[in-house]
Formats: sequence, structure tokens, C-alpha cells
Amino acid sequence: MLKNLLLIIVNIVLSGANLMAQDVLYFVDGTKQLCKITAVDDQKLSYKNIDNLDGPTYTKAYNQLLLAFKDNGKYLAVTDKSYIYSSDPSEFLTNSASRRSDILITNKDEVITGSILTLEGEKLNYKKADNNSELVATIDKSSLAAVIYKNGKHQLFMNPAEAVVKLALVKEKVDKLTKATNDSTKSSVTAPSGKKDLSKADIERFQYKAKEKTDRLGTYLALIADKATERAEANKAVDAACGLFLSDSSRITVSNVNNNKKVKHTVRNYLKRLRLLPYDEVVVTWTNVGYVTNLKKGPDGNYYGSVTFQQVFEGYTDGKPLYRDVTQKSVQVVLKMYDWIEEGEKKQLWDVFLSDVGVEETRN
Repeated sequence: MLKNLLLIIVNIVLSGANLMAQDVLYFVDGTKQLCKITAVDDQKLSYKNIDNLDGPTYTKAYNQLLLAFKDNGKYLAVTDKSYIYSSDPSEFLTNSASRRSDILITNKDEVITGSILTLEGEKLNYKKADNNSELVATIDKSSLAAVIYKNGKHQLFMNPAEAVVKLALVKEKVDKLTKATNDSTKSSVTAPSGKKDLSKADIERFQYKAKEKTDRLGTYLALIADKATERAEANKAVDAACGLFLSDSSRITVSNVNNNKKVKHTVRNYLKRLRLLPYDEVVVTWTNVGYVTNLKKGPDGNYYGSVTFQQVFEGYTDGKPLYRDVTQKSVQVVLKMYDWIEEGEKKQLWDVFLSDVGVEETRN
């Protein structure tokens, strides 16, 4: 009886809450649009007004957007005018597998899975997904950035301009919890035994994902280098950036336009040093990020390629530019298998990881 009563309460609360069943766009000007997203690519997003699906199609560049939510719970997060993505555009538009858990994203960048029971005042009560007892956990709404419900609906608990930063940092974790139903559209592909060759379609998807991870690394670098970023947020960005790489022992080469010297640092050491540079303000911008070239299978069964991009580094003191360089760089990418545990079952999946970052040219 108590269980049935709780279910009734949940249904009443959720039906009365201002949760969106449609696709939702959050714009940088503070407005929000209920819509049907019809197409995405690496430059723009197209949609129709939810009240006029037979009407015109509208197109927005990503620098006009903060967040785009599909009605299945998937989302895009745009920070610093950089496109944050986790797989190819077609995957974003596919349906998601049904989920057993709601997803709670805290303002401390934690991702919690569980079943939300009640929303009472300033409290949210839920049962953790890994908790076999009947104990109910409670969290203050003020501690939440967002909730993505198992039915695909979502709710933001902070201003979208603030929420986008939190959602961007945890996006890869959330993507794994809102993955597509069809293996052919997953950003990770179940590995065949013996590391057989991947299909052309699979390789094309991973080429896009390698570009996306490189884009995301650039966004993390900008966040880490920015002196206005709080230390805790910068440390989380360091961890998130390291998670893009094959290992912490991967190396990033740095150069100086004044002496033409090239120095290699491990990923984590490089990211920490970025915070300690002797400037009042540091601006790091990545442009012209390409797609993977020459993604070929190696003798170990993994696939290898590279992504090129341009980095602009600027250092300021007292508002005056003291140093600037433009560097053509390339990052090695490795497509390999990794172990993934899902509902107690161990699977081997393919995914792409960043490896060493090299310098090809440095100029003023």
C-alpha cells in the first residue's frame, strides 16, 4: 500500500512540475524554445517550432546556444562558443534505450543514478541505483545542477548559463547512461572477438568522435588557463581533460616563439603548469580542428591516426599583452578496446582516446 501511495505521489509531483516532454533549446540571450530538433552538424542546429511542426525550419549556430535537450534526455552543452559533443550528429537524433534510473547531476559535478521518489519543498528524495535496501537518500535542490528523468524529461536547478558548465564537465559520464538502442549508432562499438576490422561506418563515427574529443580538450584548456576559474573547477577540468587521453603518461609538447625550444610534459603536469604561468590573464584558443587523417589498423589490432588544429596562446599582465604565439599542433589518436561493466555484465567496447600532442610550427 505504501509503495503504491509513493508511486501516486511521484506521478502527481512530476505531472505538476514544469518538466519538458519536447526538445528544448536554451539560448545565450536567456530565452528558451520548445521545439522539435530536426538536424545537427558540427556548425549548427535546425529545429521546428513545437506549435507549428508543418511550418518553417529554423537554424541556429552553436554560438547562439547554451544547451539543447532532446526529449530522450540527451543533450548538447556549448561553453565558450565551443561545440561540446560526444558522438556523431546522427547519434544525437536517435532514440535512447529505456533506462531504469534517473540521473542526478550535482553542482559539484557528481553524477548520481537512482530512482526519484518525491520532491518535497527544498528536498529531493531518491533511492540510489546501487542500494538494495529500502533506505531513502535526500539531497537539497540547491545542491543540484540538473536532473534527467528515466523517461527523458529534464529539469534545471540553476540558471542555464551556469548549468551548461556543469553539464559540459560530466557529459561523457551522462552520455554512457543515455546511449542509443542500436549498436550501430553508439559512440562506442561492441568489440568483436579477435579484434577484427571495424566497418567503414564505425571508423567514420570514430573519426568524428576523435574531432569532438580534441574540441573538448581545447575547451578544458581554456577553462583551466582562465585565471577567473575557481581552483576546484579547474581541478575538475584537469581530471576531465586527462580522462580524454590514453593515459596520464601521454605527452604534450610546448614551444616558445622566442627561442624555438620544444619541451615535453606529461598531460597532467602540463595542465597543472598551465595554472601557474606568470601572467594575470591567460587565453588559450583552439581553431581549425580537423578530422582524423590516416586512421589505420596497427599490428596490435588498434587503429591509429592524427588530428590537426591551431592553438593561439596569449598571456597578459595589467591588461597588456606580454606574450603571444600561434602554434600548429597535431594530436595522435588511438582507437582501441576497453572493458565496460553494464548491469553486472562485462563487455568489450571500442573507443577513441587522445595520445601525444606534438608541435608542427610556432609563429607570432
